[in-house]
Amino acid sequence: MSTGVIAYMPSGALANSPARSLRFPGHPVQLFAAASWTMCSRGATLRREGSVGLFGQLFGEKSSEDRALDDMNEAVRLYRKGDFRGALRVADGLVASAPSIALSWRFRGECLFSLQQYSDAVASFDRAARLGGRGTEDVFLWCALALHNGGKPSEAKALLREKLTTDLSPELRVRTEDALQKLGQA
Repeated sequence: MSTGVIAYMPSGALANSPARSLRFPGHPVQLFAAASWTMCSRGATLRREGSVGLFGQLFGEKSSEDRALDDMNEAVRLYRKGDFRGALRVADGLVASAPSIALSWRFRGECLFSLQQYSDAVASFDRAARLGGRGTEDVFLWCALALHNGGKPSEAKALLREKLTTDLSPELRVRTEDALQKLGQA
């Protein structure tokens, strides 16, 4: 098995590729370190380079990475359709099979947030933040909103204030200040 490689390409660069791809709305995707991956940030297209072994090709078997892509595609489809419980079931399977993947935890948190299960959403967002990596830079904003909606507005504001003391990108700093102002008005 090869080492995981993440490469960024201009949007649409995979359009003519016959490889399997995944669209994950709103943020970059970082899935498995067990295969070689290519992805684009924002509008995030992900594909796995390579294929299953000869045995798998002969007998139509999918690799575990291909099955995971199918699961993520299904989770995103269900989420877009508004079936947050169905998307959560798939997300639970993804985090169970690969608990070190931050964006699976983030996606799980977004499903829980949509189901108004705010304390569980906070736990998933916290896990994604601890794992870190691309696509988790702003997960604290989701966490703050879940804290606020879950009846903990002072904790939400404290989290945002604490993040303002860290090294944030200019865009993320503006979004954090805006969120703090909106929570202050709520």
